[in-house]
Amino acid sequence: MFILGVTGAIASGKSTVENMLEKQGIPTLDADQVVHQLYLKDQPVQQQLLKWLGADILTPAGDIDRRKLSNHLRKNPSDTSKLEQIVHPAVRQFIQQWLHQQHQNNVQMVALSVPLMFDAGFNKLCDLVLACVSTSEIRKQRFMARDNASLAKWQMISQKQMTDAEYQQMADFALNTQQPIEETAQQLAQIVKKCHSIKATAYNLWA
Repeated sequence: MFILGVTGAIASGKSTVENMLEKQGIPTLDADQVVHQLYLKDQPVQQQLLKWLGADILTPAGDIDRRKLSNHLRKNPSDTSKLEQIVHPAVRQFIQQWLHQQHQNNVQMVALSVPLMFDAGFNKLCDLVLACVSTSEIRKQRFMARDNASLAKWQMISQKQMTDAEYQQMADFALNTQQPIEETAQQLAQIVKKCHSIKATAYNLWA
């Protein structure tokens, strides 16, 4: 089973590419959505964060409030490493279980979308990595069009992430997501075709 990593900076078009891969019949797991699930009420990660940061970090429903958590990290940047120590192992375990299920279903290729692919070392657990890239200005426009977006939030997130040039340098493929969507889809199809011709070995690292 071939594991294609998908990554890129904020608002680089990862969700669009994930949808394209799904339409090609390639099961795709978004690590950010995994974190959303881990933050729900009564999940082990939620319980650990509750003990650490207290009930003020919760929504009225008892889930982790991501906005409050983000505000806490902005005020206490040194706590980022502690958060990663709690979240990253849980994300990896979730991904591992998902991959095993796909393998049992005889799936030939899957995609893992991880925003912090290189920061968290998940690139070492993929056969190849695709980076979604576009100019900073285009990404800023996309981000500012989102709900609850602000310039301060854009600056806070973008300053912590690698540049598009760094993503292109570290990834095996760079997918231009600011071109017409039809051209992006064609370029992605070519990348997928190339992946099918390469021997898959990364799954053994998860097994």
